[in-house]
Amino acid sequence: MLDERETRFKSARIDSPQALRSRRAQRELAGDGWADVFLVIDNWPALRQDFEDLETLLQEIAVRGLGYAVHVVITANRWIDVRSSLRESMGGRLELRLHDPAESAINRRAAENVAKGTPGRGITVDSLHFQAALPRTDGSVDGVDQQQALDALVADVAAAWKGPRARPVLVLPRLIRIDDLAKPAHPGKGGKPAGVPIGLSERDLGVVRLDLEGGEPHFVVFGDGESGKTNFLRIFLRGLMSGKSSQEVQVLVVDYRRTLLGVVPPEYLLGYAGAEPAATAQLLETAQVLKGRLPPAEISIEKLRSRSWWQGPEVYVVVDDYDLVATPSANPLLPLVPLLAQAKDVGLHVLVSRRTGGASRGILEPLLLRVREIGSPGLLLSGDPQEGALLGSSRSAQQPPGRGLLVRRHERPSLIQVAFIPAGNDPPIATSQE
Repeated sequence: MLDERETRFKSARIDSPQALRSRRAQRELAGDGWADVFLVIDNWPALRQDFEDLETLLQEIAVRGLGYAVHVVITANRWIDVRSSLRESMGGRLELRLHDPAESAINRRAAENVAKGTPGRGITVDSLHFQAALPRTDGSVDGVDQQQALDALVADVAAAWKGPRARPVLVLPRLIRIDDLAKPAHPGKGGKPAGVPIGLSERDLGVVRLDLEGGEPHFVVFGDGESGKTNFLRIFLRGLMSGKSSQEVQVLVVDYRRTLLGVVPPEYLLGYAGAEPAATAQLLETAQVLKGRLPPAEISIEKLRSRSWWQGPEVYVVVDDYDLVATPSANPLLPLVPLLAQAKDVGLHVLVSRRTGGASRGILEPLLLRVREIGSPGLLLSGDPQEGALLGSSRSAQQPPGRGLLVRRHERPSLIQVAFIPAGNDPPIATSQE
């Protein structure tokens, strides 16, 4: 909402919160969404302990928010629980009775004089005493039923208010089916969707699309058992083949557990490797074909720009459970490593899924290491955060099945929910030719 508000302020030529309130009072602003916004967090230290990554986000909101009429209100038991960088971003301060008045950040002597046993009594930044009011309008001063009185107050205010309402907080559903994904808001070239729909984003509940031809050519998925790795590959493959013909796309599947059997129809299937001998032979052959697509030395600049020196389909190499494929004794995918950096020139795309367990050591394996070096995006499904940073500075976390952190270059990592297709119950493919 802060990013959206920044854009709206610019388009409406609003340069300050004061200008916003003035024009709002004069009814010069059309539509909703021009109200002051308050983010209220009770017991900030407890929230930070459960969600460490939110601290940076809250710091950004506190620093940028005031310029766009977005306010932050937090509570904590001790001043030391709020880091100095965040504390300095908060202009207003109230200090209630502290367990140890010596820890006062306002005035230690005044803090010692705050009455004990009187809830709501404290001092301001000017060392003046104040008494907070009870949030109730029924005339009672009893604290036992305060929650019920507060609920009644909120209900009365909501019933009496006839103006615009705050938009609801967006929460990702636990389960999304492929049919629930809406049509893309921004079509790609020729009216086709730009990328493959894979799920919904927590940021705005918008459809998340993965475009390996227009963007980064490779993708990595980390996740523990039953976190949704294979389902992600199934979703991507079905979406890819729904928008491309078999003349445009060919898929080589490396699947030692055979969980992707039947997902790719024969006309799209370049090869299916269910064991090491088949994987070694098929990947060697594929690598030789792709090497023949490398631009010759005498090629013109025009052909380099248009990538017209070869014709053929884009090749997608999809590997499920990479930790079973890349063993200390052999790795059938090594012939592809020299081609990863030139993937766009030769039409190569590698999708790899791997268990989170042991991934901190596995990322040193040549193929994964090269994929990380060229800045490929990825998805961190449920996994052990103690494995460390697996994609950029992002770590895995315990998540529901299908929930994960999407990490892409030049974008803030975002939480998404991948759509679900039951195994063996895939929808029929409607290709662009049909």
